[in-house]
Amino acid sequence: MRLCTLTAAIVTLYAMTNAASACTFVWEYSTTSELRAEGKRVAVDRQCRTINAGIYDELSLGPATDLGDGRVQQVLEDTEKSHVLLADCNTREVTILRGAEAEFIETSCGRFYSYGPVTGDDAPMSLSVGADLHELVDLAASKGITEVDPNDYFFRFSAREGRVAVDRKDRFDLLCGCKRLYPDSPGAQK
Repeated sequence: MRLCTLTAAIVTLYAMTNAASACTFVWEYSTTSELRAEGKRVAVDRQCRTINAGIYDELSLGPATDLGDGRVQQVLEDTEKSHVLLADCNTREVTILRGAEAEFIETSCGRFYSYGPVTGDDAPMSLSVGADLHELVDLAASKGITEVDPNDYFFRFSAREGRVAVDRKDRFDLLCGCKRLYPDSPGAQK
């Protein structure tokens, strides 16, 4: 039993040491026009998966999956199911839910946070609950899940010039899943 505890302490100490020593700050001196010129075009496939989203081309979405009743979800890749894009194809509303926040580790760069899952077996609730997205967001808030504006998440960024919109090539259809899974819904219409 002591060996397990000691091993866990060594692993924790190693992770903290590496996280602290790996801490670096990168100052972005590029102008908004330079960032736009250097960025790749967002690519979207038939399953509505996206890559190269965002001004730094670091955001991607998994395939659109049907939640039933006109609702579609897409997990933001590399977030371990803690960030999910939700679309209500009946109302054309879109939101992002971010899992409950938990402090992960304290480093010389500050605190890093992890977020709990929003979808999957470990999620605190089903994303099919509620009569609409507003009710779902209210129920999610009671579980510590927060709402994030998808327009801020994907299409606006902070630069020296202030809050700036991404270039046209960095835009994509947030309702793509509606067009694929609910082609006769209001969300599938242009």
